[in-house]
Amino acid sequence: MATEKREIKASYIAGDADVTPLIDWAWPSANLKSLIQARAAIASPRTVLVQELRNQNQGLPSAGKVMENIAALEAPETFAITTGHQVCLMGGPLFTLYKIATAIAMARDLGVRYPQYRFVPMLWMATEDHDSEEVNHFFHGFEEKIVYPGEFVGPVGRHVMQASIADVLPESIPAALQAFYAEGATMAEAFRGLMHHLFGQFGLVIVDPDRAVLKQQFANIMARELEGTGVATPVRATTAHLESLGFKAQIFPRDINLFYIGDGNRRLIDRNESGFKLKDGDKSWSKEEILAEVQAHPEHFSPNVALRPAYQEALLPNLAYIGGWAEVGYWMQLRDGMRASGVFYPMVVPRLHATLVDAPQAQAWEALGLPIQALAQPLHILNDQYLMQNWDDKPLEATIADVDAAFVALASLVEAIDPTQATGVRAEQTRSSNAFDNLRKKLRKSIRNRNPQPYQAIANLKNAIEPEQAQQQRTLNFTAFQSIDPLTLAQIIVNSAVWSQPTTQWITLP
Repeated sequence: MATEKREIKASYIAGDADVTPLIDWAWPSANLKSLIQARAAIASPRTVLVQELRNQNQGLPSAGKVMENIAALEAPETFAITTGHQVCLMGGPLFTLYKIATAIAMARDLGVRYPQYRFVPMLWMATEDHDSEEVNHFFHGFEEKIVYPGEFVGPVGRHVMQASIADVLPESIPAALQAFYAEGATMAEAFRGLMHHLFGQFGLVIVDPDRAVLKQQFANIMARELEGTGVATPVRATTAHLESLGFKAQIFPRDINLFYIGDGNRRLIDRNESGFKLKDGDKSWSKEEILAEVQAHPEHFSPNVALRPAYQEALLPNLAYIGGWAEVGYWMQLRDGMRASGVFYPMVVPRLHATLVDAPQAQAWEALGLPIQALAQPLHILNDQYLMQNWDDKPLEATIADVDAAFVALASLVEAIDPTQATGVRAEQTRSSNAFDNLRKKLRKSIRNRNPQPYQAIANLKNAIEPEQAQQQRTLNFTAFQSIDPLTLAQIIVNSAVWSQPTTQWITLP
């Protein structure tokens, strides 16, 4: 019999006994002081990291807090709170901002609780991904998809913006934001500039891992991957265990979890009879040759989804990783693989889940008398809630109950005289009950038709804020909220993020 699929979100929040053995630091109940002490016991390449972060971030405007945080990372009393995301056009969906806001909120909270330490929010840019279709667009409205038609080859962060970018960005987007996506800028530079513009005010430190000096710190772990002692075996074992418990696997590790990017493309590496070869190319190596290239040119290699978190944790003095629910599931597959790589496995923290509502929408919804949280429900349930809030159906239901009770009494009387006739009475009762169900539906429809305005208002608001076919936080870009300054929006989102609570936030904008 097939195992019933379980939802990782519910099990992780509940701290289910069969889930907690797969993690080291249970969110949000782990002893944070113990987490800090455990991370402090593991060395990080702080000096190399700080120098490279200075190089990457020094040209950013108004970067005083950022540079202070970078300098602080050299001290053993400073730790990172990290999230990561692809370098999506204009930042992609709103949840990109929510991940960053959660990292900032957690760093801020820990700083208050443990003033003897410093906590730095960090954004790891997934610049080495190669799926251009995931990063070449954003939604300026639920029905307004903006697609950049540039031709991508290899890691998306290296892509140089082509002239066509100027033709696709809507004029309603502020010029200061459009300036990041100018012809000649790389996707990595544009994404960094935009995220710094929004969150540099909070000291967010942004790292591009596609650098030789950073890859050098990871070369030995990549060599283990090629030697066959990498993450594949432990991650597969954990994956099989999760699947046996009824969870859906998010990732599936390969024998070699590395890409080759030394030729400007991004191609998988396979073993062959003489050593190694590119899966989609004619380049090949002996074992000695490829291990020598890893040490001499680690920048030629790129970890895939199963190995990338190990690269992040090998570089950063990180306490927690902020991710969406799918990421939480996939990080739960990785603990033993990361242990095999000799890196620290951090606390995994779900990001803020939120829905934004502008002031006129909030006022219109309040006038309907329904709680804003109700918007998460399907439209037909919202309509029923409003109707029952404005129509007293108790007299109708009482009368129907009287009729039903009369049928019961009648069946009892008939049963005493002729049981065969009682069956017919009960059948009539069933037909009567079905008729009453139809009557209820018709009466509700009549009431709605007599006063359609509020129901149309409910439909309009539902479709504007979060239509059933498109979840707001997974669809809309922040530029869809044109009535509010982007920096103010970033401040509101950060102030709404509570890293230790899984509840959805309904944020009313000014």
